[in-house]
Amino acid sequence: MNDRRRADDNERQAEVDLIARIRDGDRSAFETMYRGYWPALVVFAERYGALSRQEAEAAVQSIFVDLWRRRIAWRAPNGLKTYLFTAAVDRIGPAARWRPDAGADELTTTIAAILAVMPASCRAVYHLRHTAGLDANAVAGILDLSIVTVKRRHARALHLLARRMAATKWGPIPEAFAWKRRPPIVALIA
Repeated sequence: MNDRRRADDNERQAEVDLIARIRDGDRSAFETMYRGYWPALVVFAERYGALSRQEAEAAVQSIFVDLWRRRIAWRAPNGLKTYLFTAAVDRIGPAARWRPDAGADELTTTIAAILAVMPASCRAVYHLRHTAGLDANAVAGILDLSIVTVKRRHARALHLLARRMAATKWGPIPEAFAWKRRPPIVALIA
């Protein structure tokens, strides 16, 4: 337990040092941050905002450009990852739209249609949890919500997705794949 806590403290300190170096104009520190977070942010922007690869890259690029321009006054009190994904939600959020790619398969199209009609608050939590891979605490920080609210919205998103998937051809489990029901305990004892 102490080793894990020590490792977390070391990571936080390394992040604080990286932020301080960026604020001081250290280009190599900025490049380290850029290379570390660029791929995940682009994928998140593509999926959350339903952007093309080029649109997602442009949105993420603008986040980094703005950060560099404002580096002297820049603060990331909740950590670098939280700051960057919050910036992505803020940048993309108002224009977010869910549209499947032209070559998407039928299942992806079905899921996309369900996500499109999901309330925006649930959809945002869903994408941050499942697309960006963030935990509930990070999502709470990004969306400025309580952890309880994030968990409720996530549960609601999963419930809506499951309920609406059940109404499609993807929902019912074919009998061949259904788990066999176990006999009642009485039958095992007798």
